[in-house]
Amino acid sequence: MRRLLICFLLLSCETNNLISSNDKIDVDLTLLSSTMVYGEVFNMIMNPENYAGKTVKMKGLFVLFEDMENGKPFYACVIPDATACCLQGFEFVPLSEYNYPKDYPKVDSEITIVGKFEYDENNFGYCRLINARFVR
Repeated sequence: MRRLLICFLLLSCETNNLISSNDKIDVDLTLLSSTMVYGEVFNMIMNPENYAGKTVKMKGLFVLFEDMENGKPFYACVIPDATACCLQGFEFVPLSEYNYPKDYPKVDSEITIVGKFEYDENNFGYCRLINARFVR
């Protein structure tokens, strides 16, 4: 249940670690209107094979979840729709250089992240961003 919930959330973060201007962004959700972002994220969830391995940039709210079995934290970037009634987004796995909570934004603050899109078809098509970096 937790994995399905996180798959429908969006993430983005700000810290001192910036991405290089040479990084190629394949899917830049920060350039889209709220309606278009919602549609694009829905498409990413429904057709993840079309996005596998692509570099995604997104902006949203920082959300923290905790695995109830082992206490392991999960981070997500969530984006509200145009009416702010629904949220959509992805879990993200940050680079190992980030230490929680020191290098992370406050929960529910606005963030921007860049990461590689990954999905696991054996785990109900679970989607997330890996090697995520916070950007300003």
